[in-house]
Amino acid sequence: KTKPSVDFLSANFKMPMAQAEFYYLGLEDHLQIFDSSFVERVKEEKTIRGLFVRKVLEELQKAQGRDREVLQKALTTGLQEFDRAKATYRRDL
Repeated sequence: KTKPSVDFLSANFKMPMAQAEFYYLGLEDHLQIFDSSFVERVKEEKTIRGLFVRKVLEELQKAQGRDREVLQKALTTGLQEFDRAKATYRRDL
């Protein structure tokens, strides 16, 4: 595992507006969840979530280039939404 090159907890990003120049912080997501043990467990589930993972992984095997990137993002976002929906459902009980 790689560690972040910036310690966001101790970094001081505040400065007086008179001194401020306009900077931005760009973040790139390099998370590769599609080959994790979590995905391997989820794909065995007899649930809609398991079916979703199986279908996306099936398409990933055939995909190349930009299509592969889109499917990887879809898998990550889809699993996040399943978890968010589950949390919302439990809160409503």
